[in-house]
Amino acid sequence: YINNNRDFATLLSEILGELNASHTGGRYYAPGAQMPTANLGAYFDEGYDGDGLKIAEIFPRGPLAIKTAGLKPGDVITSIDGEKINAGEDYFPMLEGKSGKKVRLGVTHADGKADFVTVKPISNGAQSEMAYQRWVERNEQIADSLSGGRIGYVHVKGMDGESFQTVYDRILGKYRNCDAIVVDTR
Repeated sequence: YINNNRDFATLLSEILGELNASHTGGRYYAPGAQMPTANLGAYFDEGYDGDGLKIAEIFPRGPLAIKTAGLKPGDVITSIDGEKINAGEDYFPMLEGKSGKKVRLGVTHADGKADFVTVKPISNGAQSEMAYQRWVERNEQIADSLSGGRIGYVHVKGMDGESFQTVYDRILGKYRNCDAIVVDTR
């Protein structure tokens, strides 16, 4: 028994999966304009149970990586635009509709010094791309370190011309002198 579009999309995906055909699936997107939530370009410590967001990792090209912010892992973001981030409460509503717009963050640095920094949050898509680039770069580093620089690593992001060009450039550029290349297609 299916009484909603989301369950129907799941059923459709299951049926298409039985065909064993590549690149097929079903999706459902709820109607209506949803306010996109911005992101700060960082991973936060999920084990931290105090008020605020304890920074675990900052994406190198993300909003928190700017030198003027002076943020590091271990620092805690305590507020967004003057609104306190309470332990256990969702902070995403504080970032709704603020992608590309300046926000003021209250911060307590790991040394205990309190500060305010202004950054421009990014879209979900931009943060996803940064996370993807981080993942690829880590895999490249692993292949390089385990092989002493003899094995390269490339990831095929999609079955399209842009991905082909990226892989082609890496193989004939950065990895042209390698003995082997790991071509990751997952």
